[in-house]
Amino acid sequence: GIGWNATAEQQAAYKYTVKEKAAIMADLCWYISRAVKSVDAANQVTSPSISVGSNSVIESDFIEEFYKAIESGLYPTNKTVGDVRVDNYFTIVNIHAYPDYTEYRSEAQAQAKVDAWAGYINAAYDVVKAHNDGGSRVWLTETGMSTYHSDGAARDEQKVAKIIALALEKLDNELTFIDTVIFYKIADISSDKGASPSETYFGLFRSGDDLDYPYAVKPSAEVIYSFFNGGTTGYSALEALVGRYAE
Repeated sequence: GIGWNATAEQQAAYKYTVKEKAAIMADLCWYISRAVKSVDAANQVTSPSISVGSNSVIESDFIEEFYKAIESGLYPTNKTVGDVRVDNYFTIVNIHAYPDYTEYRSEAQAQAKVDAWAGYINAAYDVVKAHNDGGSRVWLTETGMSTYHSDGAARDEQKVAKIIALALEKLDNELTFIDTVIFYKIADISSDKGASPSETYFGLFRSGDDLDYPYAVKPSAEVIYSFFNGGTTGYSALEALVGRYAE
């Protein structure tokens, strides 16, 4: 991808504008899609990942310029006739969105975090629909929440599971245009990898070198499994699973 504030060389004097980045990505997507589909016409191609949320730049401007580049008829480069068909560039809109993982002290605050998370996703999808691309599939290819406590104390695994349960309810009842969800990540990062504490504890399982319970299932993992496999829907039912764990 192309960073927000620099070219490929991080210290480069020239910085791409949002419009320039969108144009470059549109051009790349057309050629990538052509290569992927030359192997099998049924292959699917995702858009560049669009990160939205309280802890990242809200990229609605980028999404807008990305569609405008496709609609301009100027791409792909080296072609005498432009291609304005979106599905020749990508067939899946790729979104990254994480709920705010700072501490919350009430159920209302937890719900507010999830409402904001859903709002960012809806805002991105509104831009997609504004360009008559409601037919593209939407994947949420990164979401999740770290169980690291900001003050370094005991992990808030139970509180995180409550946020995940509320997010699943949103996906089921409101964000119904999303057809694939990928949680980051399967397991906590081992202590010898040098990751930051917050990054370390995004796993749905504890790491293999956890001092108390190696590879233990976190409550978030059980909530997710129940939601997608056991037919459990609604926060109240999922909360019963969360309650099986001690703080």
